[in-house]
Amino acid sequence: MLKSSRSFADYSLKKQPKGLTTPRVFEKLKEIFDNFAEEIIKEGIDSAELSDRKFFSKRYKDALWVQFVFVLNFWIHDNSTGFEKSDEAIEKGVNVTFDLFQRSPIDNLLEYGKFLAKNGGMKEKMGFGF
Repeated sequence: MLKSSRSFADYSLKKQPKGLTTPRVFEKLKEIFDNFAEEIIKEGIDSAELSDRKFFSKRYKDALWVQFVFVLNFWIHDNSTGFEKSDEAIEKGVNVTFDLFQRSPIDNLLEYGKFLAKNGGMKEKMGFGF
C-alpha cells in the first residue's frame, strides 16, 4: 500500500520538523504500531523466543519503532530497482533487532556476574587463597 503513496510519504516526512520525536503525521500510526509490537513481544517472551530483560524488555517496542522509521526513511531515498536495497535493509535490520532481543552470551555473562557478586565470598569458604 505504501508503494502507491510513496510521494505522499516523502512529502509528509519533509513537512515535519527534524528531531528525535515522532512526526505528528505518524502519531496515530505509532500508537497502532506500539500496540501491535507489545503483543508480538509479549508472545515472544512468553514462548521464550525473546529474552525478558529486567530493564530493556519494556523498551523493545521503542527499538522496533526506531527500526521502522529508519527503514521508512531508507525506502523513501532508495532508487534501486524494485526497492531491492530496502528489502535487504528490512531483512538485515529485522535479523539484527531480533538477535538483540534473544538470549545471548551477554545475558549469561550478566547472570554470572550477579552470581559472583552475591556469592563472591565463596573463595574464603572453600579455602582458596587467590
